[in-house]
Amino acid sequence: MARPENKGDKVKDALPDPSRNQIDNNLRRLYDDLFEDDIPERFQELLRQLRAQDGDGTGGA
Repeated sequence: MARPENKGDKVKDALPDPSRNQIDNNLRRLYDDLFEDDIPERFQELLRQLRAQDGDGTGGA
């Protein structure tokens, strides 16, 4: 039985190394910036409330 074609192989082969490296670097920069952003105070408060509910025995699965 023939191996199914992997579309990722075509993309990998289609881009020269410098282009792939630049894309990788840009994606890393983008995601690093996202993780460095502060969580808004309102969202932090909601997380605290959820944790408190889980801690009192009424929340959770």
